Amino acid sequence: GFSVSITPGEKPQRWPVIGAPGYIDPEYIETQEVTDKCDVYSFGVLMLELLTGRHPTIVAWDGIDLVDLVRSAVRRNCVMEMIDEKILEQGSTDEILKFTQLALKCVAKTGMERPTMVEVVSEFWLIQGLERN
Repeated sequence: GFSVSITPGEKPQRWPVIGAPGYIDPEYIETQEVTDKCDVYSFGVLMLELLTGRHPTIVAWDGIDLVDLVRSAVRRNCVMEMIDEKILEQGSTDEILKFTQLALKCVAKTGMERPTMVEVVSEFWLIQGLERN
């Protein structure tokens, strides 16, 4: 793991690329700037790992990573075929699809397109059909 303290409103800090392969924000690799959206990307990858039961560093036959594999499955309307059996037993199709869409928002190509972690938590509440007190 890698941790950097980020002060809200401060310009992103530049750091050499460090982190676990598969979880590293591609924008961070390109710019070497650590932002709060780097964590959102990594969390989105974790969400996809939980959904599929596949480790993000396992590369598909065409050299596609887990994020691209799920994006492709969504485009082809066959994402449910990738979902781990344990998840299929525990969640409704609607919940799984909403969770998948949230994960894909988290792994958007740029940090500007990604939600904040506060927004992610709010979406979790909505997916569960609960309102926050």
